Amino acid sequence: MLKVPECQLSDDLGSLWECSRFTDCSLYVGGQEFKAHKSILAARSPVFSAMFEHEMEESKKKGVGVGG
Repeated sequence: MLKVPECQLSDDLGSLWECSRFTDCSLYVGGQEFKAHKSILAARSPVFSAMFEHEMEESKKKGVGVGG
């Protein structure tokens, strides 16, 4: 029987975030910068998906301000 390997997607995505590997945008919150991946933000949030998919100002920039 074929053994299916244990899923480590969560660990792999966490590693990308912790090391800021292959980031392609930044989130600015309360004066702090957080490196991020547009594809992951878009997959997890319809708001970010709309920002990046359509010709909104955020899709043209490398950074997005969040909050006040």
